[in-house]
Amino acid sequence: MAWVAWEKLCTPKEEGGMGFRDLRAFNLALLAKQGWRIQQNTNSLVHKVLKAKYFADKTFKEAQLGRRPSYIWRSIMAAKDIVEVGSRWVIGNGERVDIWKDRWLPTPEYFKPISPRVPLELEKVSCLLDRVTGSWNANKVRTSFLPHEAEVILGISISPRLLDDSLIWAWTNNGRFSVKSAYKVAQKWLKSQNSKTNFGGTSDSSQMQSLWKLIWKLSYVWSVSRLKLPLIPDQIRDFIELVWEIMVKKPNLDWELFAVKAWSLWNHRNVVKFGGQCKNAARITKEVADYMKEFRQESHSPGKCPIIPKLQWTPPRKGWYKINLDGAVFNESGSCGVGVVIRNENGCLMGAMSKRCKLPLKALETEALAVQEGIGLAWDLGLKKIEIESDSQLVVSALTKADSVPWSISKVIEGVRLSLRCFKAWKVTHTCREANAAAHQLARKASAVFDCNIWVEDIPPCIVEQVLYDVSNLVDVSD
Repeated sequence: MAWVAWEKLCTPKEEGGMGFRDLRAFNLALLAKQGWRIQQNTNSLVHKVLKAKYFADKTFKEAQLGRRPSYIWRSIMAAKDIVEVGSRWVIGNGERVDIWKDRWLPTPEYFKPISPRVPLELEKVSCLLDRVTGSWNANKVRTSFLPHEAEVILGISISPRLLDDSLIWAWTNNGRFSVKSAYKVAQKWLKSQNSKTNFGGTSDSSQMQSLWKLIWKLSYVWSVSRLKLPLIPDQIRDFIELVWEIMVKKPNLDWELFAVKAWSLWNHRNVVKFGGQCKNAARITKEVADYMKEFRQESHSPGKCPIIPKLQWTPPRKGWYKINLDGAVFNESGSCGVGVVIRNENGCLMGAMSKRCKLPLKALETEALAVQEGIGLAWDLGLKKIEIESDSQLVVSALTKADSVPWSISKVIEGVRLSLRCFKAWKVTHTCREANAAAHQLARKASAVFDCNIWVEDIPPCIVEQVLYDVSNLVDVSD
């Protein structure tokens, strides 16, 4: 029997382990949950009691163990490093965040700038913002940081309202603490404390993780990480090395067939080793073919494709105005575009916008920016009852559900919600791309716009046909 270290068995599957529960890391994750609550809920009774006794003139981040601590405080402090490693800042106005000391960049593992330190008039992130535009000072950012880091900073969404900075949990999409993510942070922290090499480590961890994910997707092959195959060159001594070489040289290989063949050879080798009958190559090949045929018939059985009706633009209720909006990312120029179309219940165009933003925002951030620009245009037009319609389900959910806001657009959504309070009535709906075609076309056309084009009670030439098409369909439906 081959013995394997418990640490390797507790290593996550995507890193080459078996994913067994590490009780010490799990205990630290549960303690970190209490530490996170103390740090975030400053008005709670437990925070007030512990602060009065252990960190009266400090924050939880600056708290120390102290003399003669209670068992509770000693336990919470044992997980303090997990809380610190797992948290980071989301920028609002940048006044609370130190540029060089605090964790605020969306770059996992470290979250701090690695650019050479340059003298600035203020060591806070607020000095990198333009107060007039409510966005990043692009020239200052590019002159203060390395090129790749400057692009990361400029890709952070900022609300023009310049709201307060927020401390979030960095390892979940919505910035909320979860024991599951804290457990993974605790595992990494323990490994770094023990100064041990990660099992299955490589200079490129992302490629190694993708390799292990590929192997674990083939769930019908167990224990493949220890598989030894015959007739392998001497320089390749482990099955994982063989898979790595094949992934590099032949990435489009039929991995299901490869795994079944490998499993068949390994199984046959074990049978023969313990006194079973040896099969010839033709028989093994036939068994593999039969197995694959059966597997694929079960996995890929043909079914009837549902007929999805093509959706069309629908007008808002009487007295309301519908804001269709969309975003587009232009990677080649490091910018993005926003398209906004506002119409009444008769399909008459009240206003439209095609705007280019010279920031390297991603798709989700661009969609959130489109909402921000759309309601701004509606307010400038004096509209009071609006219906916001977007083809981004994530943005719609973020506006309608407070607990499902991705941290990358949290400040923009918070600013949008504050702006919506100025309207008499509003609602948010999701639609498909076909019903949002006019806004989509304006967003794509923004690549040729220098800054911003706005039309008031006039149809932009590039969407005349689409607007007329939407109106004609309304006439057909009413008939």
